Amino acid sequence: MGTNALGLVWVFIKRDLVWTIGGVWAMVALMSKRPKGVPVFTATILVAVLYPLVWITGLAWHRLREKGELRVLWAPLPSPRPATNKQAAAIALPPEDPQAREELARARAEATPPDGAAQAWA
Repeated sequence: MGTNALGLVWVFIKRDLVWTIGGVWAMVALMSKRPKGVPVFTATILVAVLYPLVWITGLAWHRLREKGELRVLWAPLPSPRPATNKQAAAIALPPEDPQAREELARARAEATPPDGAAQAWA
């Protein structure tokens, strides 16, 4: 399994089709010899499947890397700026005057959609 791990790394790095075919051929040759234990048979099937998958993954990885599509471009976050206008930074609280409160409630009721999705607070 150690030699096959090195072979898989080689196939990924060099994208070597001949090595891939050779690795699959060797695994098929090992599988054809009987009798085999279950762990050996399972490992040979696994490696025989991994060789072409690693080759295709290596091709895709290197092609995307050449085009620069694997780079992550982080957009810089804007620095927080303090509010320059005091009214923009102020919190809108309901008015203390009852008459102003009624006018605010009436203005909000007129602006409220007919289905009542936004309720005006008084």
